[in-house]
Parts: sequence; C-alpha cells; structure tokens
Amino acid sequence: MAEEKGKTTSESFTDIRLTGGRFERAGYPLDAINELGKYQRLITEVAKSLWRNANPGSRLPRNFQQLVRLRLSAVHQGSVIPVTVPEEEQGLESIPSILKMAQQEVDRLFDEIVKDAVMPASQSPAVRSAIASLGSSFTRSEAITFRAHSEHPIRYDRAIRRRLLNSLPEEIVLAEGVLLGKVTELNTKQQSFILDSFGSLVPGAFSQKDVWSDLRDVLDAPDNLMLVRLTCSYFVEGLSSIKRIDDVTDVEVFLSADDAWTQRLSELASLADGWLDGDGESIDLNAIEFARDLLASITEKALPEPLVFPTPTGGIQLEWAAQTTHAEISIDASLTSISAYRLDAASGTEVERQIVGIEDALAFVTEVVSG
Repeated sequence: MAEEKGKTTSESFTDIRLTGGRFERAGYPLDAINELGKYQRLITEVAKSLWRNANPGSRLPRNFQQLVRLRLSAVHQGSVIPVTVPEEEQGLESIPSILKMAQQEVDRLFDEIVKDAVMPASQSPAVRSAIASLGSSFTRSEAITFRAHSEHPIRYDRAIRRRLLNSLPEEIVLAEGVLLGKVTELNTKQQSFILDSFGSLVPGAFSQKDVWSDLRDVLDAPDNLMLVRLTCSYFVEGLSSIKRIDDVTDVEVFLSADDAWTQRLSELASLADGWLDGDGESIDLNAIEFARDLLASITEKALPEPLVFPTPTGGIQLEWAAQTTHAEISIDASLTSISAYRLDAASGTEVERQIVGIEDALAFVTEVVSG
C-alpha cells in the first residue's frame, strides 16, 4: 500500500509504522488504538528515567506528563503510519529536547531487543513493564517498525515479543487483549469473578455496572459448553500464565452450546503452544471466529459438513472428501490469507483461489457439492 501522494512523514515527530493484519487497509483500526497508548506510556517512562538520571534527587517538573505527551494528527497509508506531534512546546530547560531524546532511546532499546531478544539492562521497572506491554494485542502477522523510513528499520513483532517475555519468566506485566473461558463465580459486592480458562482458574475484577450484568447473564445461562470472550486488561507472567484480570470492558458469548460446532472449536481454542509434539502455535481467535461463522452458515444451508483441523501456524483447515473430489479451505491465523483448493481425482483437475469473506467461502463449498 503506497503512501498518499504529496504526503511524507517529515511532519511526524515519530517514525513508526504498523504493518500486517489489521493494519493492511487504509485508516487506523480502532481495536488497535491501545497500542499507540502503550507507545505513549513507554515514551513517558523513558523520559522520566532520562530526567531523573540528569537530575538526581530532584522531583519531576510539574505537568511533566503533559510536556512529553504526543497527539495523533493524521494517519498515512503504507501500511499504517501514525503522524504524531508534541502536545505543546518543551518547557524543561535542563533537558530542552527530552521528548526527542526519549523517542530516540526507545528506538535504541528496541534495536537491542530485536537483535538479542532480551530486556536491555539497567531499565527501571516502569520502563520494563512498558516495553513488555507493547504489542500485546498483535496477531502473528502484525508488527511495529521503529525508524521506519531510515536505512536500518527496526521491526518488532509478536514472535520477538514472545522470545523477550520468555527471557523474563519472573516478570509480571499488565497486558490488554481478549481471554476465553467460562465464568464460574461472581461476587457483586467485591466486583469480582472467576474465569475458568481451559482448566486454569483466573480471578478477575470489573468496574463497570453493565459488565456485572453481562457476567451475571453468562453465569446464569444453562449452557455448560458456553465460552465467553472477555475484552480486558490482565496481569501475565511469562508468555501465557494469566495471574489476574485487572478490569473488563466487554463480555461476549463466543461459543454457545446451541451451536453444533462448539465442542470441536472449543477443543481447538484450548490448544496451547507446542500442541504438535512440541511445535504448533495456539489457534488464533480470528481464525476460530471465521471458522465458527462459516460452519454455522454451512449447517444452516444443509451443505456437507467438513472435517476441522488445526494448522501448525495457528490457523484452521476445513476438508471435504468424496470418492473423486477433495476440497480444502485454509484459514490463516490473522485472516490475511484464506485459500481454497479443490482436486477432481477423475480428471486430475486442480483449482486454487483466494477466499474473500464468508459468502465467497460458501460459494466455493456450493461449487464443490454441485461439481
């Protein structure tokens, strides 16, 4: 995706680019806006450390956070390039360019992280936590690139973040994203609950009244196979040890006992990294959700039901087999590629094509049935 004509990133204070998955289309996806907030938090914590190092024993200036705050003024294409500007002119005489120094230090830190996949030494706990939090909502194909338009861009993706967190098994960091599980307990007075996330009981808290109502509804429902999806902030240790849910912003029934495919999709959702003899990535919720909606449509239209398999890269594959025909739909983990394949054994004819959306997938299945 090319940048818009006549626009450059010279007007932007930062030089970052977000690519892959949700960032491949024009505009900034609202469900990823928190990643810019995490970047701002990192800039702020690094700026605080720089100030304290240069002014030992001194208190931070009043309104320090406002002095290092960035604003999003535009979004350029290619894939997604946030155009940021400082909120106001610098007012720190001791370090007149502390915001620019913090931005450059963040670039340097991630250059070191990408090369070594370890947390840079001598960082404050607040900086370490902010580093670990960045990218927590990324899917497998998504990344943030620092120094994006330089000769030596620095690309940071989920795989590198996993290696980084693996090097910090003792670190507990605050992350944001979605969790699947069953709500098993709800305490109204304490505004707390328990989420059974595939056998791991995770204590949680909530602050919004409408969240309490939604949690009560799913707890009271008779569907013992129901899985809910919580959009929340939570504390995680290492890669996947969820310690506590800090707050919940949304509750959604993800898989219900009324759906014929709930049992199989629940099994796929429960697969952890390493499920395939030590290899195999956990199945991405994007792939499960697409498969859920497609399978529901197949069942509704009384089309032949496929076999459903996980893929080693975190996706899902649907397969149909008859005496002379074999067909597949492969759903990529981040939905950047959904492909269809059909083999007519009698004629030896093979057909491959990309799928765009549920209706296109249904049309392919109908072709297989009628063919």
